[in-house]
Amino acid sequence: MPSETLQKKEKLVNCSALFDFLSTNKFNAKREAYSLLKRIGFNCKKYNYKIPTFNIIKLLRIIISLAKSVFALIFYRFYYAPENSKINLNVIAEQIPNKHNKITLAKEKDLHGNRLAKIEWNIPKISWRSIVIFSNKLKYHLENIDGVRVTLNEGVQIKNLEYSKDIDPLYHHMGGCRMSEKLNEGVVNRDLQVWGHLNLYVCSSAVFPTSSHSNPTLTILALACRLANKLSKYKRKH
Repeated sequence: MPSETLQKKEKLVNCSALFDFLSTNKFNAKREAYSLLKRIGFNCKKYNYKIPTFNIIKLLRIIISLAKSVFALIFYRFYYAPENSKINLNVIAEQIPNKHNKITLAKEKDLHGNRLAKIEWNIPKISWRSIVIFSNKLKYHLENIDGVRVTLNEGVQIKNLEYSKDIDPLYHHMGGCRMSEKLNEGVVNRDLQVWGHLNLYVCSSAVFPTSSHSNPTLTILALACRLANKLSKYKRKH
């Protein structure tokens, strides 16, 4: 993460970086494991929870590679990287609220007759600017280490007007029912109560005023505990 001094100086949003080790033989155990679990989950649901067939050799490769990673992390405090692997540097950035972003119902329907969600999502320029500046700072510091060379993607430039093509979404959905101080600025108040409704609450990452640059789980748990305490006190009074 950038230091507080750098954030203030460059006016950056919250950012973080992670390294992803990729083998040159294009076999990524972590990604393959995620893909396999997702396929098993989908197929089990589709075919009345019957476990689908899968490649035993690929499964063994996944287990061996993940076991090496766990062993190296526990006993040697480093991340195992396959031989001849390369390292991807991924930067995750916070997104500030954008009044042009919205979620509505589309005319199209799913298999069950429910209308699909239509999402209008625009990434603010300040998030992209923060990614570019942070990436270049990381490149500068990493290349001070002997033998390290960092090559940024060609599109990682502030002047890139089509920067959304160089940004990929991650796995944690946030926003859509943002918390606000005023009725016309959000969906729920500071107590997670939907504005104008006495007995309706939202408790998820949907209430985040901004999208975090890191995992939202602990924040969601904290909000859930806070709401549970509030509702239990309300129940005792009434």
